[in-house]
Amino acid sequence: MSTKVNKYIAIEWVIVFIICSIALLIRLYNLNESAIFLSDQAIDSYAVNNIIHKQFTLLGPRASVGQFFNGPAVYYLMAPFFLIWKSDPLSGAYFQIFLQILTIPFLYMVTKRFGGHRSGYLAMIIFAISPLFIYYSKAAFNAYPAIFMTTIIIYILSGSDTKVKHFVLAGFMSGLLVQTHYLLYIYAFYYFIYLLHRRNVVNTAAFIGGGTIGLSPFIASELRHDFFNIRAIAAHLISGNGEKVELTIRIKQFFSSVSQLIGSQNLLVGISIFVIVIFGIALISKSLKHKMNIFTFSLLALLVSLVIYKGTVQTHYIIGIYIIMIISIAIVIGRAIKRTKYAYVPLAILLLWILYQTHANFEVPREQDRFGQLDQRYAATLIISQVEEFTRTDTTIKWNVTQDLQKDNRAMPIRYILSLTTVLQPLDFTQYPQAEYLFVIKKKSKNYIDIKTWEVSAFVSRKPIASWPINKDIELILFQKNAGQVSHFD
Repeated sequence: MSTKVNKYIAIEWVIVFIICSIALLIRLYNLNESAIFLSDQAIDSYAVNNIIHKQFTLLGPRASVGQFFNGPAVYYLMAPFFLIWKSDPLSGAYFQIFLQILTIPFLYMVTKRFGGHRSGYLAMIIFAISPLFIYYSKAAFNAYPAIFMTTIIIYILSGSDTKVKHFVLAGFMSGLLVQTHYLLYIYAFYYFIYLLHRRNVVNTAAFIGGGTIGLSPFIASELRHDFFNIRAIAAHLISGNGEKVELTIRIKQFFSSVSQLIGSQNLLVGISIFVIVIFGIALISKSLKHKMNIFTFSLLALLVSLVIYKGTVQTHYIIGIYIIMIISIAIVIGRAIKRTKYAYVPLAILLLWILYQTHANFEVPREQDRFGQLDQRYAATLIISQVEEFTRTDTTIKWNVTQDLQKDNRAMPIRYILSLTTVLQPLDFTQYPQAEYLFVIKKKSKNYIDIKTWEVSAFVSRKPIASWPINKDIELILFQKNAGQVSHFD
């Protein structure tokens, strides 16, 4: 290999490194404040924390429909990060960020394979600054690692010189993939059908072997529990129970989800992006000289998943196709630039638009009701301090914590943060009536008398004995059962 070629390759990978570094900095910026830590993240963090303390599990989080569970693969993948960061609430976000950064070089290589280095660079840039992927990097949500897994699978299955061991890896990733979200079973099935279409017995067998290894925790759970999940999934599909949304609404939700790739929530933007994606897949198919390739099979998997699933379409329900969307968009734009330099103008506008849309990802997420990570930690510190104060003379005092925020009154994030301390722990969220003291996190603008949850019902006829401002919108108040009763009009 000539010195000139070596120099070119070195420059190429320096560019890849720079884009990875930019993506990393964007995702780490203000993470303490902008990370998403809701009840789902807290519950998953409990599970991973148990794993690193040798309390192993064969079940992942419960699916949002039916009575079945996802596999535990993501819990075990997160475990090293919880070990390194001592189960800090940000451990899950660090895991997501790591996987996303690891995705970028593979995204570059697969895009370059079909569109050249210019398209490869563009794919990386779109991924690095996509508001949707930045948002995904801020929460330990079970579905989000599918981005990395689908990238590896597409990279392997779209190659022409792939070795048998690589098909084992693709199968292994598919085994992990189906444990992230139940709709991704369909994608894994279509990857398998694609290999059957290729008529290579050895590669197909390698894929099945790798898939069996990746699925082994789930398989072990099924064998141990009389195929509970498989029976529950089958029952759910046969019964047709669950949310049913009108087709026209679901179509609008789908295109809105597509548009969020660039920070929009617009139907026409989503339709435009999807048309470009179809065109990009057609260009890839032309270069491969056959229409039935891994890209078209993935598109079929998307369509079948939308037919089978009848409920509300959210962005992570189509997560299996996002990487192919980015690859296709980058290839189409790369071809346009090759034909005319004027294509740089709309490209610059697109990238500036995406960059502008990223700003919301550096603030307290809207889901957190202005109660961000730093606020959660501060509230936990106040609770610990107060609990230490009133248990100094009586360690048998029973206390609990609740919140009137985030559509979940269990206050799971606070409970998880408290569980990392040695302070006397609150009662379970099913034991509010037994508490002598109750900490309540609420909006300042809402009177405590107007909180209607049953957790507070044993205390609402009494004034709080103390209150602490958390930020300009949120406060922490403390009730005591034996405090003097007051009128609701006081």
